[in-house]
Amino acid sequence: MYDIFSFKQGLGDFQIHSYDCDSGLVSHLSCEEVDPDVSFVFLANAPVDFSMSCAGLFTYVFYLDTEPVEREFLAQNYQLVYSDEPCGLGYDNWVEMVVRYLCACLKFPSMPAFDWHDVASVLLEVKQHRLHFNVMPFEDSLKLNSADGGFNRLLAVVFTSMERAPCWEVVTEFNRYDGLADLVAGGAAKHPYEERLVMFLGDKICSNKPTISTKNPLIPVLLRAIY
Repeated sequence: MYDIFSFKQGLGDFQIHSYDCDSGLVSHLSCEEVDPDVSFVFLANAPVDFSMSCAGLFTYVFYLDTEPVEREFLAQNYQLVYSDEPCGLGYDNWVEMVVRYLCACLKFPSMPAFDWHDVASVLLEVKQHRLHFNVMPFEDSLKLNSADGGFNRLLAVVFTSMERAPCWEVVTEFNRYDGLADLVAGGAAKHPYEERLVMFLGDKICSNKPTISTKNPLIPVLLRAIY
């Protein structure tokens, strides 16, 4: 757990990180160094003209961008766009939060029931390449509603400390997230902090997305997944 939650975004404009439960969280100088069988690849501040098509096929790739630039996406490429609201973090700290919590979903699942199938089901079925990511206190998340349009598909993961056993409040209140999306997947995972936090990842239902971010309909069996 220390290796994941002590992750720091390195110096330099374009950063490449990969994660797999076997090899852990690794930073790279180029995509050619990355094992194509890793679970996640993170591209922080990649050039606009960069495409993963020149570097082979990986399972899931996340572009972590400072602006909502248009890109050439492969089937399992996704874009998360930085915002200092509501997290209040600078870009580099935001990248660290994204990488830590997405990797922790795979490494430290807990109860309520949650596993890699939940992560894959969302990433394979979202309708947009551009996804919304947020981490917030558990108590605040219970006040959310779908007034802003909600999500097509949403991954919701409640993070609790290693010492704290799953509580009935999480199990009971988690069902409220169903009102945020057409379909919600998720459960609970562990992190090294006392505060309970919730990570949300999904594609919002809204009409202002550029056409280039819309995923082409593909047969799921033709896509690699982390099942």
